Amino acid sequence: MIPESISDPKNKIEFSSGSVGSPEIYFGSARNDYLANGDAGRSGSQTLTIPSEIKLNNLYLGGSWSITSEDASNNGEADVVFKYKAKNVYIVASSSEGGDVEVYVDGKLNKIIFIKDEMLYKLIEGGDYAEHTLMLKIKKGGVGIFTFTFG
Repeated sequence: MIPESISDPKNKIEFSSGSVGSPEIYFGSARNDYLANGDAGRSGSQTLTIPSEIKLNNLYLGGSWSITSEDASNNGEADVVFKYKAKNVYIVASSSEGGDVEVYVDGKLNKIIFIKDEMLYKLIEGGDYAEHTLMLKIKKGGVGIFTFTFG
């Protein structure tokens, strides 16, 4: 007999996969097909500006970034903007020194997370599957971002 706590965990994440309208988004040049304001598929340094028009499922970076095949790391203060359709948003990221990242949803500060160890961080635990605009404000350099995932 399986204990109830295992078969029905208390803090499980529930989502409807058919309602998620955003794909997994990669930051590294090997798979950054959704990078909308830079040179997708190119490793190296890029200095980017966030445009005024943000389109669904397009990745926008602001500031100076070092892009490798697997991730993108900011070289100072930087922004990430992404319009998504999902209930929950996660990020795989790391920082050798650790750094605070402000998480905004539709222009409002949602929370501040501390990124240090390379792991999956929960950015948004939403209430609906509507379109929302996510903005990350990274205060200091050295945060490496690998991917966004949605649920």
